[in-house]
This record gives sequence, C-alpha cells and structure tokens, in this order.
Amino acid sequence: MAEAMKSAWKVIPGLPSKDIRATASFYADVLHFTVAETKTNHDSASDEPDFCSVFAGPKAAVNIYFTLEKDAEPGWVVIAMGTTQLDEMYEGLVADGRTKITEPIADTEMGWRKFTIADPDDNKLTFFKFLEGGNPGEE
Repeated sequence: MAEAMKSAWKVIPGLPSKDIRATASFYADVLHFTVAETKTNHDSASDEPDFCSVFAGPKAAVNIYFTLEKDAEPGWVVIAMGTTQLDEMYEGLVADGRTKITEPIADTEMGWRKFTIADPDDNKLTFFKFLEGGNPGEE
C-alpha cells in the first residue's frame, strides 16, 4: 500500500457551497481562479448547479471542488504561493474590499508568512509562503 502513494501528485479538496453560482462568481471575479465547470445533477428537478470546479496556477496546481450542501459545516484549505505573489494578492484583496480577511498577513513562528480569508460560505483559505527557502521564484 505505501508504494502506491509514491505516485500521488495532487490533492483536490472538496468544500461545501450554499450557492454554486455565487461560489463560482466569487472565486473567478474576486480571487481570479478559473471556473473549469459547473453542472447540475441529472437526477435533480432543479436547474440550480450542484457542483463546481475551480483552479489556479500552473497545471491547475490549486484545484477545488465545490458541492451544493446547504447545511454543511465550512471547510479549510491551505494554499502555498510564490514569494512576491503572496503580498501582492493580500494587498489587492484588502484594496478591493470584497473579501472577508479573517487573519491579516503576518509572519509566524512556524516559519510561514500567511493570511486567511473566508469565502461567502465561510470556508477558510489560508495563503502562505515559507519565510526561508522552499518557495518557487525569486526570493
């Protein structure tokens, strides 16, 4: 079994959404993700989408699936970023004013520089970079 995990190359977390259209709009318009797909379960009597996939980065390095779950507890995702993009993204989100910042940008004792936001469904997204090494791009 341990040998099988050596071929793992990506994690795609799933988060709940109370409104798939609103979720897709927030991730595309505010966070600048690409919406890969929204769809409606063929068994549903409604035309309301119940699934959405968004991605960002090279080879869709960040890929999140959302499912329509009106009563689900919010989730949490941690996203590693390149060195200069972290501060640029934070400053852009603050200036834009449409994103709830739940933890402002700061350096941590864990050796990370990070900030956390909440999406419209209160899912938390922590964006971070390592303070010393391990980041792609110029330091």
